[in-house]
Amino acid sequence: MPWQKGSSKLGQPHKHAGLSLQATTKLDDIDIAQMAKAAAEAASVKVPQWSSVRLERTDPGLLVFSVRGPGGLVEQMVFQLTASNVDGLTGLKSSILRYKTSQTTVFGFIPVAPKRMLGLQAHRKWITNFASALKAADSTAQIDINGPLDGTGALWI
Repeated sequence: MPWQKGSSKLGQPHKHAGLSLQATTKLDDIDIAQMAKAAAEAASVKVPQWSSVRLERTDPGLLVFSVRGPGGLVEQMVFQLTASNVDGLTGLKSSILRYKTSQTTVFGFIPVAPKRMLGLQAHRKWITNFASALKAADSTAQIDINGPLDGTGALWI
């Protein structure tokens, strides 16, 4: 099995490491970038992680965001949104580049339980916000979210 970005060679990728958004729209890159940035600003999560999403880098056809913990000091996750022009439409794809996990301990022992992906809730909120804004701006946009946004299953808008 090939290693995915964000995984360590010591273990398997987290079960939500493949969470992504794929879309096709008639909107241009500038409008998409503004919607993605607005979605990031609205994706702050107060409880339980006090996470915020911020734009780290912009290049033509590429936006890189990070999910940061309390105070914006600790990077919990980094994800990107890429854009490419195909047949007069803009194709979009988001993907998680890297992430941190945590695991609870009980009296110093690590119980047999799944690890928690830090920043996942804020990333899900960004995807939801961005998909909603994209659909509102372009009703013909095709949006596919690969992975659960609420722990249940995939969503197609």
